[in-house]
Amino acid sequence: MLHISTTAYGDIERNKTEVTVSRLLKISKILEVDLNEILNEIGINKDKDEELKRLKAELLLANIESLRWKERFLRSVFADTSSRQSQERKRIGFK
Repeated sequence: MLHISTTAYGDIERNKTEVTVSRLLKISKILEVDLNEILNEIGINKDKDEELKRLKAELLLANIESLRWKERFLRSVFADTSSRQSQERKRIGFK
C-alpha cells in the first residue's frame, strides 16, 4: 500500500532509513491512526515540539518544491502551445 519495495520497508523497520513526512502521512492514513500516535510510538515524545517543527518545515518545503515543478510544467506547456500556434500561423500566412 505504500508503493515501496520490501527492501525499503525493511530498511525503515531496521532504522537504516529515516521515514519521510509524506511516508508517515501515508502510513497514518493506511492504518487509520492519528499521525501524533505514530510519532509517539516511534519515540518522538522527548523532543516532540522540535521534531514536529522539523516535520512541518519539511512538509512546507515539499509543498513549495511541488509548486515550483507545477509552475515549470505549466510554463513548458504554455510555451509549447504558443510556439505551435505561431508556427501554424506563419505556415498559412498570418503574422
